[in-house]
Amino acid sequence: MCSQVLSGHGDERGADVTNKQVVSCLAHDGKARLFSAGWDMTIRVWPDRTADDLTPLALRGHEAAVLALAVLADGRLASGSGDGTVRVWVAEQPAGAFGNYTSQHVCQIGCVVRGLTALPAGGFAQVGNDGCLRVWSAAATLLAKSDSVGSYLFCVATATSEQLEDIFTGGDDGVVRVWRMTRGSVLQNVQSVPTPAETWAIAPLPLGGLLCASDDAGAILLTRQPSRAAARAQQQELAAAAKARAASAAMSGGGGGGGGGGGG
Repeated sequence: MCSQVLSGHGDERGADVTNKQVVSCLAHDGKARLFSAGWDMTIRVWPDRTADDLTPLALRGHEAAVLALAVLADGRLASGSGDGTVRVWVAEQPAGAFGNYTSQHVCQIGCVVRGLTALPAGGFAQVGNDGCLRVWSAAATLLAKSDSVGSYLFCVATATSEQLEDIFTGGDDGVVRVWRMTRGSVLQNVQSVPTPAETWAIAPLPLGGLLCASDDAGAILLTRQPSRAAARAQQQELAAAAKARAASAAMSGGGGGGGGGGGG
């Protein structure tokens, strides 16, 4: 049941702007603050739903659609856009219900930014249309950059297990990759799991495992625990579908054609 509708994106850009009211991503600070972003190039900071005035604060600075948000470990907000940048925003208190947000850092990526995730030790990881995974420090300094996987990367997530910080990526080629950063700040692809379809979202689960949402109207749960593995016949069916997709992509020239909003 829907308890509340929050409206505001796109209202300032005029009726001639296509898809101006598309909301592309959400984030929450774990307390009371909700963030949304969209194709109107803004980020909205929403008041607590019990407030009398539900008008959001609009953060401006991006020059194309905002496609990714992440609340960092220290409470700052990172936003990624089709303009090829990641901005890190900080709230200066006190200044009303929201704080006075300012753009503290601007990271130049050079391609459409599709995904962001906060890292437990601080900083964030970022992916986008160039197929590279980048890891940034809390001070927005580039720490590591992978080679391109050869197709768009749509999503990135992180989880810590056995004192190892894994970074997961998914994208246009349907391969879910597991990355780790070595002591020499080199990103190493430690595992690649082919799936039958493009991967648009990744969510590590509290009890272990990785839930992957794809464009084939389904979701796949990946696990390292043999007791939670699917039946062998189902695993073989998924592997065959992934192999067929990879063969088809190779014949057509590979991935990299995924859509999903980069406009402004």
